[in-house]
Amino acid sequence: FSDFAREIVAYWNRPNDPIPNYLQNAFTHKPFADWYPDPPKWAKVYETLSCLDGLLEYYRVTGDKHVLEAVTLIRDEIIASDANLVGSVGFNDIFNHATAQNSVISEPCDVIHWMRLNYELFALTADAKYMDTFEDAFLNGFLAGVYRDGTWGARGVRSHGRHYTAKGQAGMQHNHCCVDNMPRGYMNMAQAIAAEKDGNLYVSLYSEASVKIGGLRAEISPGLIPDGKVAVKVFSPKPAKVFFRIPAWSRNTFVDGAKAGPGWFEARVEGEKTFALAFDMTPVVVDSKNPETHSTKKDWTVIRWCSGKEMPVEMYRQTPVATIKCGPILLARSKLIGSTDEEMFKAESIIGKHAVCRLSPAASDAVDYAWNAEIKTDAGTIRTKVCDYASGTDDPSYDNERFFSLYF
Repeated sequence: FSDFAREIVAYWNRPNDPIPNYLQNAFTHKPFADWYPDPPKWAKVYETLSCLDGLLEYYRVTGDKHVLEAVTLIRDEIIASDANLVGSVGFNDIFNHATAQNSVISEPCDVIHWMRLNYELFALTADAKYMDTFEDAFLNGFLAGVYRDGTWGARGVRSHGRHYTAKGQAGMQHNHCCVDNMPRGYMNMAQAIAAEKDGNLYVSLYSEASVKIGGLRAEISPGLIPDGKVAVKVFSPKPAKVFFRIPAWSRNTFVDGAKAGPGWFEARVEGEKTFALAFDMTPVVVDSKNPETHSTKKDWTVIRWCSGKEMPVEMYRQTPVATIKCGPILLARSKLIGSTDEEMFKAESIIGKHAVCRLSPAASDAVDYAWNAEIKTDAGTIRTKVCDYASGTDDPSYDNERFFSLYF
């Protein structure tokens, strides 16, 4: 196996540049899709990410730092040109400048492999930015694809309208690669919550959890959402350090009243100690980057958007958009909370209008988290109800109906 791995890596480091040639092309700093003469045919997302995951395993065994550096560069190049709005990468399993697209469709396989790659980079480097990316992917693109009844999931997670369910694809009624991969996504998340290194504890995610690693224990409650207030009880039988990840999205973070972040906040513990963490969940309106428009039904992204003929062409977004985030989670409107077609799909966008959003909690039995939103813009004030994107879009009973949008 070692000989076989070395042979594969050698094929990805050849001077005559046969695609994908990962180890050579990583250092060109070209957008990943531009490595290929025909990206829609060759620049596949989760296949690529799986290869990069393999390269990291190769680095673990060989210590070849050239390989690690190449993977970190490719990961950064993918974020620059192919990150999408739901925390995943690519457009319907294709790398082809997804960051510039207005509409989003992501395979759960893609977001799961993206989570995996970033976790492995974090495990090797302890760089908190990789867990920022992991958190965004898990809480948004991944969870939105897992249907609430737990029996199935999406084949394509969309930004608006409805997700694409591929039950029966290739004649398979009870299995699909995206659905079969979903338990792996949950296992990766559980693995990523906390880690032990040199007898010290690193806490990376803030979902409610009970953790035991070696002689170290931690209890995380009540969870980050909705108000950003988290208590972490840590137990260590001997003097140890605990490091808390302070995410880049939290502009004002406090640990036991001390200003922190971004990156890692270091504290000491011996015996049992409870830390009070307060993250900044102030809503942020984000305008889309360099939006492209497509006027032909033959455009490859329009064709990919209409996969399975389950989404009409008119639902392909052709005009600039804005999204809103509350901490790490995307906000959405949904028929589950009473949103109308008019406000979700026909209203004028708030993009470029200096929008500021304020939230107040709202009751809902239909979603995990709901708020009343007041959005002030140059053109006036909009009052609407919003929810977390993941639970506002995961209802399979709407498979034949457009029922959500993360655009404002």
